[in-house]
Amino acid sequence: MERALKALIQKELKLAVQSEMLKQQLACCYDFNIDSLYMEIDDCNLKYICSSSLKRFFVKCQIYPNDELLFALVRRLDLDSDAKLTRAEFQDGIMPIENFTKGSAGQFKNVLAKEPKPQRPATAVPRPKPTKMSNILHGINTAQERDFLK
Repeated sequence: MERALKALIQKELKLAVQSEMLKQQLACCYDFNIDSLYMEIDDCNLKYICSSSLKRFFVKCQIYPNDELLFALVRRLDLDSDAKLTRAEFQDGIMPIENFTKGSAGQFKNVLAKEPKPQRPATAVPRPKPTKMSNILHGINTAQERDFLK
């Protein structure tokens, strides 16, 4: 039982590190603005983001997550458990914890390098490094789907 708990905690820490790296990449994009992103997702101007507004936003980005992933995303970012993301909750969930520096990126990469990575098939083509916000959002969906299917 302790071994299973240890494995769970290690996976949660790895997820937190990967999430922070993606947040830092997103914050460094030249076309990223947290307020415009919030308004883009809250397209009905409800002053909150729910799973249906997230679904509409992802469909605009040509990403088609299932309802369970949408609810999990809202639940992870929601601080007051009302299934709605206010602007403050959204900003706290999207912005990185610390400012992006080469040193912090190196520390995150070192943490990820400690665990062995799964081997890719020989036919796999490495993905280019995302630069635009829409490319990063597509990468997040792909990574979540791979982790969900494991």
